[in-house]
Amino acid sequence: MSVTASLTSTTPANAADLPPYISSGEIVPKGQVMTNVLLYAPQGGQVESVRVSGGEQGAFSQTHDGLAVVGKTVQLKPGETVTLDHNVVTGKGQPGVPVLRVTPVTFGTNVTNTPPRCS
Repeated sequence: MSVTASLTSTTPANAADLPPYISSGEIVPKGQVMTNVLLYAPQGGQVESVRVSGGEQGAFSQTHDGLAVVGKTVQLKPGETVTLDHNVVTGKGQPGVPVLRVTPVTFGTNVTNTPPRCS
């Protein structure tokens, strides 16, 4: 199964000029945003690969509460997009459409759940 997450910064181009209480520039350069993307595999499953387009390559993997999880920190400039493509293998006996949970659900979040095609 393939899970794709595309993140786009809709921060205005002049975000670096905003007041420090909005864009401090202490950890992340002024005008940029940084977030962590975590993808959990189903019970008994695993994430086989992660491809990053439009950003720095690499991800970290670990186990959390018995589930395989991979994570990637993404930093975006205004208007920039990064896409993460995950190849996920489910555990045995898990037929059907996966359940996707996205948090936080922000304005403009678009989640599409496309069932895999069986041959």
